[in-house]
Amino acid sequence: AAVQGKTTGAIQQFDEIKLKDSSKRLPVVLYLHEFSFAHGYAAGYSFQGGNGNKLLFEQFLSQGIAVLAFEQIGFGGRIEEVSAFYKRFPNWSILGNMVADTKSWIPCLENLPWIDSNKIWLVGNSLGGTVSLLTGMFEPKVAGVLCINGYSSWKKEPQASPWLTGLTVHM
Repeated sequence: AAVQGKTTGAIQQFDEIKLKDSSKRLPVVLYLHEFSFAHGYAAGYSFQGGNGNKLLFEQFLSQGIAVLAFEQIGFGGRIEEVSAFYKRFPNWSILGNMVADTKSWIPCLENLPWIDSNKIWLVGNSLGGTVSLLTGMFEPKVAGVLCINGYSSWKKEPQASPWLTGLTVHM
């Protein structure tokens, strides 16, 4: 089963592929995509001509692992949500919003009768790796995290672009 969606605080799109064995409760991977302004999670990393995510998802599905992927704020269909983000939320960060969005999917997954709520895993690539690590730290219902090439610097760098500054952890 594969679930895809994007969120702005509620599920806007939710497509389900029929299960072969409806009695089996599946583990699920919540996939968090890399920097991909135009495509969000759709195109994925540049393996096999940009079909990397599709191939990755197919591998999970072939092993009986459901996949949920959504576009993080500032990417794909949600690219415009960051345009006035700091005017609306001066004391928050884009990264904090990404973590909150990711956490909001956990109850949705728990309520699906074909998902094993004790086996919700986060898998993130690049920026998604950072979001998966942080979400895993703050969400006890996450069974585990796989961080692939996560963002390397969590401190503010004076020369960093304003977009990247919003992705730093404020401690």
